[in-house]
Amino acid sequence: MNQKLILISIAFVGIFILFAGFIIPEDNEEPENPETSNEEKDQLTWEDTQISIESIETSNDQVTVTISIKGPADHWRIVLDEEFPIGEANSIEGQGVGTATTQYTFYSLQPGEHTVRVAAVTPSHQLAGEIVSQSFLIEEPVNGKHIIINNQPFPIFKDFIVEQLTEEDFVGLYENLEQNHVILYTFGRSVYHEYFNDHVPEGTDILWLNERYEIIHLESVVYCENADEMNYLERLENCHISRAEAKFLIEAHSGFIETNNIKLKDTVELRLFEP
Repeated sequence: MNQKLILISIAFVGIFILFAGFIIPEDNEEPENPETSNEEKDQLTWEDTQISIESIETSNDQVTVTISIKGPADHWRIVLDEEFPIGEANSIEGQGVGTATTQYTFYSLQPGEHTVRVAAVTPSHQLAGEIVSQSFLIEEPVNGKHIIINNQPFPIFKDFIVEQLTEEDFVGLYENLEQNHVILYTFGRSVYHEYFNDHVPEGTDILWLNERYEIIHLESVVYCENADEMNYLERLENCHISRAEAKFLIEAHSGFIETNNIKLKDTVELRLFEP
């Protein structure tokens, strides 16, 4: 009897150990993503330092640059629209920023393309690693009615109240619509509305907005040829029809959404009054 109990106990312990092996790693197992050890960090040299531009955010006439640094660095330097000045003993000049700060903002920039350069440096202002650069664009200031998405303004070419539209409103409308300009339609009520493209062969991009100016649906709409000669059921069968329960519709040329990185749930500011 005692021998049976011993055998059963041994078997139970063996099963437990086998099961536990799946959930408890052995002491000598290596972690999947081991952190760099202090010894390895101590072995890094200035040449191993890597500085990266994580983001560039523009707002009107200013830009904020965010960087990250891997490896040793005493501080970092940044310049705009110029090469890094070289000082005594080949030291890197420019605006100095402590490594505890990862952002720097330039103000009062002129419209057009600009290039920012960043570099990590040693205590003696020598270059650590490589210089990194990136270009960005400051848009021309927008006067008059416009919308703002992700801090970027887009002129409103025309704005309409849908219930007051006439055929004359569409004469020459899309032929004169420039890239990155938009047409704004306002509905009387936030109910389901439909849209199809029978007027721009190159295609259109549309944004549906709710009463809180949030983008609730967006898509590119291909041209539907001869849609004006179809009845409603024929359009349902042959045309791409976009639908949304919305208060506003923004229409632009094809490519507007992708070019400007516009996404669902982005918020749109409407500036409908002259400054």
